[in-house]
Amino acid sequence: MRHGIVVWLSGTPQTLASRIHGQEKENRPLLNEVEESEQELVTKMTDILEKRQKFYEEADIVVHLDDEKTGDIFTPEKITVDIMERMAKAIEEKKREVEEKKDFKIEGLPDSMEVREPYETTASPSSPKGFQKK
Repeated sequence: MRHGIVVWLSGTPQTLASRIHGQEKENRPLLNEVEESEQELVTKMTDILEKRQKFYEEADIVVHLDDEKTGDIFTPEKITVDIMERMAKAIEEKKREVEEKKDFKIEGLPDSMEVREPYETTASPSSPKGFQKK
């Protein structure tokens, strides 16, 4: 079970390749062996995306790095605003889900199985660690 919010920054292999070059490429082990040619980098990025696509699609939020119609690459500022707005909505949704789980009722619960408040321990200071009163 996942407790966070996963954001996928989705882009075409060309967009991703254009953002990864020089020092940035050297910090990515899967791309170290790729030649400096942008076409080879695009080919490698295409291969990686195909293998990981099903995992990426499980993200809670998908943010596109480029316009699917025009191919224009969005500015970091636009992407940041998009992420922040969608994160705020996702956080509110997660809060609602948690609150809904708190208010569940088990129908047909016998009286002998009523849920009660935890009781205070009567362990003495000489009790094993973890069983002592605080």
